[in-house]
Amino acid sequence: MSASACTCSMPGCVCNAGVVGAIVPWNFPLMLLMWKVCPALAMGNTVVLKPATYTRLSALLFAEICAEAGLPAGVLNVVTGPGAMGSMLAGHRDVDKVAFTGSTEVGHLLLLFFYFISFAMLSVV
Repeated sequence: MSASACTCSMPGCVCNAGVVGAIVPWNFPLMLLMWKVCPALAMGNTVVLKPATYTRLSALLFAEICAEAGLPAGVLNVVTGPGAMGSMLAGHRDVDKVAFTGSTEVGHLLLLFFYFISFAMLSVV
């Protein structure tokens, strides 16, 4: 499905975006995870979740519960690791939309990394 298939007029809509990269911080890890993952899944997207380094167990337990509840394999994916993994997720060419909550400084780093990767990909083509 592509983002162009969406017919709603909600700003920031994630209807049929495809792959949503969700990056959540250390504070309120489960609540912020739910705010990102549940709407994306409800609208028919797949999610790659990058939790904060120190609170990854909440995300892994949530993914385990989702699997036990019958969510198909590959619909919710959890990637753990250092903060650089978030940059790699945000800049990945197969990620169609990024949902990020965190500090302004980290947001700027993600944006810079995204533009750097986009420019590098254009240079190769």
